[in-house]
Amino acid sequence: MVVSWIIASWWGTLAISALFVVACHLIPERVARIQSMPWTFQVARNLDLSFQTVTYAAYHRDALSRGSHLTLGPEQLAWFVVLFAADWRLAAGMLALLLAQAVALREPRFAALLVAAWAIIAALGFGVVSLLGSGAWVAAAAFLMACAAFRTAGHALEPIPPLIARPTDQFVPLRELGFSPKLLVTLAAGYISEFVSALPPRLFIVQVYWLALKMGYQPRHTVTWQDAADTARAVGAVGWRAYPGVADILRQTSLLAEEI
Repeated sequence: MVVSWIIASWWGTLAISALFVVACHLIPERVARIQSMPWTFQVARNLDLSFQTVTYAAYHRDALSRGSHLTLGPEQLAWFVVLFAADWRLAAGMLALLLAQAVALREPRFAALLVAAWAIIAALGFGVVSLLGSGAWVAAAAFLMACAAFRTAGHALEPIPPLIARPTDQFVPLRELGFSPKLLVTLAAGYISEFVSALPPRLFIVQVYWLALKMGYQPRHTVTWQDAADTARAVGAVGWRAYPGVADILRQTSLLAEEI
């Protein structure tokens, strides 16, 4: 019974997630009314490490939200368990995609670190399936869904993101916002976006980049973590106008009540 529920929930989550990603590419302005940063899910944006680093820092400024994202590493292993259990060619295709992404980030030494990380994770995923059998994917799927819910809860007590509560580029404190049925939709969208955020090409690379910087890596083309953190604080204080990478996107939309 429990296994059947997990499987049904998994396929439902996958289907909705696929629709979410397509919508982020085709109708991001509409998605932004319930999930304030659909642009981070676009393929082209996942080749822009500076954009991903700054937006990650802006949305994870306190210990609760940062701590709830510490599961992203183990989740990469879970994804490869799911892929290997389904078909080794899916895992090989994902690995090839990740290697191409690493090269496209234009940071050769960091790309080498990423390639090594993905090789280890893929090998571990293959090992888990070889040891436990293809049925291991059910536990991996349950883990991925639970982690998405955990990260959603990690954001629940933070200020409401821009564009959701009000047509503004600023985060809105919870104390200034009464209950709205729209927040329930946002909560559901938050779960889906957190699930998608754990996909291998997404937020894990930002965490690896943070680790590389801690190890002394000097980026060639990418913002440093300190600069990203400084920008994130400015975004928290005055809104996305503090970061041209997002401000330029918002200027091209009809979402805001005022010019930024």
